[in-house]
Amino acid sequence: MSTKRVSSTLMMLFVLGSSMNAFAQNNDVLDENFVLDEMVVSATRSEKKLLDTAASVSVITDKDLNKMHINNLDEAFVKIPGVYVGRLSGIGSTTSQTVMRGVNAANSVAVLVDGVQVNDSYNGSVTWSAIPVDMVKRVEVLRGPASVLYGGNALAGVINIITKDVDKTSINLKLSYGSNNTQNHSLYVAGKASDKLDFNVNYEKKKTDGYITDPVLSSKAVAGAETTTTNTGAKRWIIGNKGKRQWDENTVGVGFKYHFDESKSLALDFTKNEYEYSYSAPTSYFGDDIIKKAGTYFSTPGEKASNKYNMTYNDSENGWKAVVGYSDQYKQHDTSISKATDSSKPNTRFSFDLQKNQTISANNNAVFGLNYRKDEMDATVYKLADKFNSDSKIAVDSMASGTNKSFSAYVMDEHKFSDRWTATAGLRYDKWSTDGRILLPNKTEAINYDESTYDNWSPSASVMYKPEADSSVYLSWGKAFEAPSLYRMYSYSYSSGVYNIANPNLKPQKAETFELGYKKDLNNKSAIGVSVYDTKYKGLLYKKSLGEVDGMNATCYQNAGEAEAKGFELELNHNFDDKWSAFLNYTYQNPVIKKALKATEKNKYVTAIPKEVFRAGVTYSDDKWSGMLTGEYISKRFSKTDNSDTVNGVYGSYDPYFIMNMDISYSFNKNYTLTASVNNILDRDFFNYYYQPGRTYSVELNYRF
Repeated sequence: MSTKRVSSTLMMLFVLGSSMNAFAQNNDVLDENFVLDEMVVSATRSEKKLLDTAASVSVITDKDLNKMHINNLDEAFVKIPGVYVGRLSGIGSTTSQTVMRGVNAANSVAVLVDGVQVNDSYNGSVTWSAIPVDMVKRVEVLRGPASVLYGGNALAGVINIITKDVDKTSINLKLSYGSNNTQNHSLYVAGKASDKLDFNVNYEKKKTDGYITDPVLSSKAVAGAETTTTNTGAKRWIIGNKGKRQWDENTVGVGFKYHFDESKSLALDFTKNEYEYSYSAPTSYFGDDIIKKAGTYFSTPGEKASNKYNMTYNDSENGWKAVVGYSDQYKQHDTSISKATDSSKPNTRFSFDLQKNQTISANNNAVFGLNYRKDEMDATVYKLADKFNSDSKIAVDSMASGTNKSFSAYVMDEHKFSDRWTATAGLRYDKWSTDGRILLPNKTEAINYDESTYDNWSPSASVMYKPEADSSVYLSWGKAFEAPSLYRMYSYSYSSGVYNIANPNLKPQKAETFELGYKKDLNNKSAIGVSVYDTKYKGLLYKKSLGEVDGMNATCYQNAGEAEAKGFELELNHNFDDKWSAFLNYTYQNPVIKKALKATEKNKYVTAIPKEVFRAGVTYSDDKWSGMLTGEYISKRFSKTDNSDTVNGVYGSYDPYFIMNMDISYSFNKNYTLTASVNNILDRDFFNYYYQPGRTYSVELNYRF
């Protein structure tokens, strides 16, 4: 981004801040902890005011979540800039890709719950619906490369989810029913078994009959059929649909926390999540035999199940924290009816993190840490005797197994030179190794890949200046890396007639970023945050077309790309009075490929990234009534590396769209609340690859004790 644009942006915000400050001075203070007074830990792994962090951080509190009446935690990101989660098929989305800072890989954003990463070890994806909303105290979103403190899954940023402490017995029961027979029921119980032992139990049930997401298309003309095109403009004819996409999910969890004294505690947590997705019977509009043409009319069903175990020891008096996590995704499979195969991809992750916060002097604080992680995957593709029965396995078609291990040590030091000036510097060393084994389709002998080892240094530095007690300006620099996922290195996949071939020789992709930011708190009535950044990516994991391999079209990931992302993020929050408040945020990101495998791909946008995201909302709350109205605009995204998929409004396109959602709640008393919600109020028709649901309704009854 040009110096002129940066200067103009900061000047505009200083002027805006001054003018809003004048307005705010005419109003009484409403909230002692409004926005920038929130305490956060993600930026430095130590507790600080949001205003005093030299990084782009936003916070969503449990109060925000209560007002928003969301079903899945990622829906809350409408309130903050810089984060986009693309749900492709509503509640039934198996892949909800988290996009930040111009990066589109699933494992580029580290998502943590109480210090434990919940990205799976297969491809880094996150099952957002498995995180119980009622347990969340706050969500901290740290935008920008954060490898110094969080390692190789934080190339684009960190989402740190912190759950509630138990201070009294509480019960929260929700019963929700909506369009498409969508049900969302949950129970959260927390309390004290004794003066020293806390407990919590939660259960969630999510289910929907779904809606039609996929048309059936013919590349040959069919008399009387409605015509359409592909996302690149090739003519097609709509001859049917693949049925309604259905979803059924259960989550259960239990946690205990023992307090040795006021500063020392040990917490144990367990969560089990299971879901399955399928399609109702497909429909032919022209009398086709859908069984004979099963590969055309039937889509892919599947299921996933996991157990997660976490243990956290915290000694706040002496600055020690140790976190151990184990995730066992023991079931992850999908059935390809067109290929008569079933793919099973179980995977595990073990992690250990030891952290020491040390006060060196009155003006100097440091964080030291060690981290170890081991990811394992075993993927098998089975041939089926009956393509409609995933249990009819008769032979192995292909296999892949892989292991990634990493060990790291990190340090971050913060020195306060005066009330106005603070500087921070950090350094992390990672040693990463991988090995695997692959049995190719139609082969009898497996290929063994010996262990390969890489190391990486990730430095960072920042300086912050506070011109006033309620404002701050920061400049930061840092380097980060991302190790390739087990999926990209060892696993084969088949989709839309194309095989993606594994590449065990992949290396980590790397990033270097510069960021300039400004924050201002206006008498606890209004708050402004803005950041401008320029990030360069090298060794970008890029999908290359290989042509025909063993008679099939094939692609393969390679470290063949370079990209640059220049962006701007703006966040505004304002309390009008004790009942009315509003927010607005805007994200501009311009990730462009600078080095590509083909000339037609150079200077094109990185796939799956919206160039612009604009969101705004207004909230009302009194003793009885509360409500929230939000609007969201997402610009065009591309799925092809040459950006040739320019056609909108067709199956497979990623359309620009604007939607509005509304919630209205009435509290009968302190225990019972009834909420009515309308999503997509304007009933917009658009595609996010799949067809998106139109206007939907839901009603929720909430009991709190």
